[in-house]
Amino acid sequence: MGLINYTNRWAFMHIPKTGGSGIRDLLHDVPFTREIDGDVHKPLSEWPLTMKNYDIFAFIRNPYTRFFSAYEHINRQILAMDTEVGNHDKISQLSFYLESGKELTINQFIEYILR
Repeated sequence: MGLINYTNRWAFMHIPKTGGSGIRDLLHDVPFTREIDGDVHKPLSEWPLTMKNYDIFAFIRNPYTRFFSAYEHINRQILAMDTEVGNHDKISQLSFYLESGKELTINQFIEYILR
């Protein structure tokens, strides 16, 4: 996900699990700011030439804390899915890892994200 402001010549790349949602929400309210269409994960060299003179920024996080944040996030989702109605599709995507609503182990989580 990303935002671009053509008037002020900046772009924000939101990297998941880095606290960027709050920043993204704030920046979205800046006049002339728009969502970036297309694949924002491609290398900067493949972006349109007009973007090369923009200030492009993102927030990063220690990879270990980001990994464990994602691990905790998916476990919260699993526990919530077990009690919510209408989440059978989501549960079936993780059913290989679930044992009656138990949290994923770290090894199961690694296997899940590498799929």
